[in-house]
Amino acid sequence: MITEDINFTPRSQKLLQATKRLALSFNHDTICLAHLFAAFFELKQSKSLEIVKGMGVDLDRLKKVLYEDILEKLPNIMVSPETVKLSKVIVNILKQSTEIATEFRHSWVSVDHIFLVLLDNLDKWPRKVVSVFNIDLAAAFTEIVTYLSDTDISETNIPETQPVFTLPHAGAFPDVAHFKVLSQYASNLTQKVLAGKIDPIFGRETETAQLEDILNRRKKNSALLLGEAGVGKTSIVEGLVQRIVSGNAPLFLQNKIVFSLDLNTIVAGTKYRGEFEDRLNKIIEEAKHPNVILFIDEVHTLAGAGDAEGSLDAANIFKPALSNGDITVIGATTYAEYRKKLFKDKALHRRFEQVFVEEPTKEETLKILHHKKQLYEEFHYVSISDKMLSDIVDYSEEFLTNSQFPDKAIDLLDLICSHVKIKKIKKPSALQNLEREFVKSLNENATPSEEQNTLFERMKTQAFKWSKAVEKKRYKIAKRDLFEILSRKTDIPCSDFIQSASQKYTSLSKNLKKVVFGQSHVIDSISRCLLRHKSGLRDTGRPIGSFMFLGPTGVGKTYVSKCLASNFFKSKHNFIQLDMSEFSESASISKLIGSSPGYVGFEEGGLLVEQISKHPSSVVLFDEIEKAHPKIHQILLQILEEGHLHDSHGRDANFRNSIIIVTGNIASKILTQQHALGFVDNIEETRMDDAKKHLKKVLPLELINRFDEIIFFNKLSDDNLKAVVGQELQKLTQNALKNGITVNFSASLEDFILNCMTDKSFGARSIKRTVQNKITDILSLKFIKNPKVKEYSVSVSKNSDKINVEF
Repeated sequence: MITEDINFTPRSQKLLQATKRLALSFNHDTICLAHLFAAFFELKQSKSLEIVKGMGVDLDRLKKVLYEDILEKLPNIMVSPETVKLSKVIVNILKQSTEIATEFRHSWVSVDHIFLVLLDNLDKWPRKVVSVFNIDLAAAFTEIVTYLSDTDISETNIPETQPVFTLPHAGAFPDVAHFKVLSQYASNLTQKVLAGKIDPIFGRETETAQLEDILNRRKKNSALLLGEAGVGKTSIVEGLVQRIVSGNAPLFLQNKIVFSLDLNTIVAGTKYRGEFEDRLNKIIEEAKHPNVILFIDEVHTLAGAGDAEGSLDAANIFKPALSNGDITVIGATTYAEYRKKLFKDKALHRRFEQVFVEEPTKEETLKILHHKKQLYEEFHYVSISDKMLSDIVDYSEEFLTNSQFPDKAIDLLDLICSHVKIKKIKKPSALQNLEREFVKSLNENATPSEEQNTLFERMKTQAFKWSKAVEKKRYKIAKRDLFEILSRKTDIPCSDFIQSASQKYTSLSKNLKKVVFGQSHVIDSISRCLLRHKSGLRDTGRPIGSFMFLGPTGVGKTYVSKCLASNFFKSKHNFIQLDMSEFSESASISKLIGSSPGYVGFEEGGLLVEQISKHPSSVVLFDEIEKAHPKIHQILLQILEEGHLHDSHGRDANFRNSIIIVTGNIASKILTQQHALGFVDNIEETRMDDAKKHLKKVLPLELINRFDEIIFFNKLSDDNLKAVVGQELQKLTQNALKNGITVNFSASLEDFILNCMTDKSFGARSIKRTVQNKITDILSLKFIKNPKVKEYSVSVSKNSDKINVEF
C-alpha cells in the first residue's frame, strides 16, 4: 500500500522490481531514468511501448542504447539490495504518476501512467535515448492519454501487493522551498530518510507510541525525550520520521516534515544586538506551518543560547509559541542536563510532556544488533555470527559499564569490524606498484600519453579484480578481535580475556599464596567470594567482592590488596588507594564525589568518581577506615549495596566490576594482647569475638553487614617474616640486574636480618627498613665507588655482627 487512496498495480510494482534488479546487476546504487526505461523491456507487454513502436520507434535499438551506451558506462560500486535507492528524478516521476492517475479518477497507478509522465519529462532524458525517439512525441502523448481515458483502472479485484519502494503520497510533503530559513539553520530529517542516509531503526515501539500521542495534542503538543546518553533518544525521532515516510505513522502525522534544529549554526555569525532574535523569530514563523515538526537535540542548550545583556535567550523566545501550541517541538536531553538547566526554568519545562527513555535490556539490544548486522557486514566486508553478537552484548555489559545500551554494543561492533577490515583488507602490492608508476608518469609528463592510458587501464583492471575479490571473501569476526578491542578500551591485557574465566578464578588462590605469606585463610576467603560472583549465585548488581581486612599493622592488609589487583586485573592502573586519614573532616567528602555547586572545585569532579570512570575494573582500597569521617561511611554504604555512586554533577560511577576493600587497625590491641610471644598461626575465636564487639562500637552496624567477608589477619610468625626477608632480597637482586650488576646473598643473611629487627610488632614493614639500613645502603656506596664491578657477594661475618661485601 503506497498511500491511502492510490495504489500501484502489480505490473507497476513488477516494473519497479525490474529497475532494482537492473541496478543490482550493474552495481549501481541509485536508480535513474535509464533503469526505468530499460525496465519496460522486462515486461511482456506494454500498451505505451506498442503505441510508440507503431509510430516508428526502433525498440531493439532503444534497448541496445540503454544497455550498452548508458547502463554499462555508469560508475559502478559494490552494492546490496538495502543500499539501492531511487534518484530524486524517479521519485518525482512516480509522484507525478499518482497525480496523473488521480486526474483520470483511477485508484491504481499503471505502467502507462508512468510512461506518460516519462514522455512529459523529455528534458530529463539521456540524449542518446532522445535520438532514438525520432517521432512526434505530442502525438504519442495524445494517443496514450486517449487510451487511459477509455480504460477503467479502478477494478477492486486487483490484488494488493507489497510495494518495492515506499513513496510519499503525491503532494503529501510541503514544498521545502517554503522553508528557506529552516533549510539554512536546520537539517531536513525527512529528506535524509528519503535519500536513505539514515539507518533503519528498530524497536522502541512504546516510546514512539507515547511520542505520537503527545504530538497529536491540541495544546502543549511538544515532547521531551529524557534519558542517559546512548540509550537511543535521537534514534526514536529518526524512527518516527521513517514511519512518516513509509506511511506507517498515524494519519495526522503522514504529511509532516521533521527539521533538526542546530542552535550553534543559529548563533554563529551574529554580530549585532537583535540579530540572533531575528533569526529565531523567522525560524519560529516557518515552524508554525502545520506540517512542520522541530527536533532539538540537546534541548537544554535553549537556556542561555544567544543570551546577552538586555536581550532574551532562545528559551524565552520559544516559550510563547510552545505554550500556545503554535509550533510542535521534540526535544532530547539527559537527566543531568535537564536537572541542571531545564528543571530550574519551570515556565519552559512545563511546556513539554516528558517521555522517559530507559536503557534497553540485553535481549532488546541483541535484537537491535541482529537488525543492524547486515549494514556493518556490507560496509566492512566482514561476516558476523550470531554468537559473536551475543558475546559483544555480554562483554560490553560486563566491561563497558560507564556507557549505555544499545550505544556501547553498537560502538563495540563497529570498532571490531573496522579493526578486522584494517587488519585483513590490504591493497595488493602489484596494484600499489602500478599506482606509483602511474603517479610518477604523471609527474614526468603532464600531457596524456598512450603509455599513461595503458597504465591507467591496467590499474583500473587490477583495482576491479581486487574489489571483486574483497566483495566475495568476507572475513569472519573472531573472538580474539573482540578481545583486542576490549583490551584497548579497558586497559586489561588481551591475554586476560583469552584466558578462560574459570582458569582465572581458580588459579587466583594459587598465585596469591606464592607472594603472600602467613595469610592462607585470607586468600581462601577472597577466592571463595569471587567464585560465588562468577557462578552467578549472588547479586550481580553489587561489586564483584567487598572485604574488610582487620589486623595489626605490618601483617599485609594493603599488600594483599595490591597483589589482588595485579593478579586479578593484571594492570597497575586498576588499583585505586584512598588514605582515609585525608578524609577525617566532613567537608572532605567533596574529594570523593566533587564539590557542591557554587563551591571551589565544582567543575573538577571527585577523585573516586573520576578514577573509577577511567578504570571501572579496579580494586578500590579504603585504607584505615577508622580515621574516616562518618559521612564517608554513608558513601561506602551506597557503593556496597547498589554498586554505583552519583557525584555532585549527577554522573553515575559504576562499581559493579570493582572489588572494594576496607582496611583497619581496629581492635589491633585485642588481637595481639594474648599470647603475644606465641605467634600462633590463627587468631582464637575468643579474641575474634572481642574484636567484633569493638568493631561495632567504631563503625555503623549497617555498614559492617554490607561486606561479603570480614577477615582477621594473623600476626606473622618468624617463619613468615623470614619468607618476607627472602622476598625483599629477591627484589634487591632484580633491581641490581636492571643496572647490569649481579648480587649474590648468602643463606644466613635472612636470619641475620630477622635478628636485627628491633621491634617485630611492626611486622613486615620493619623488614623493609632493616634491609634498607643493613644492606641497601652499603651496596649503594659500593656501586658508586666501583662502577666497573659487575658482581658482588653479600654474606654475614663469623660473629654474625656485620655484613661483608666482596667483589
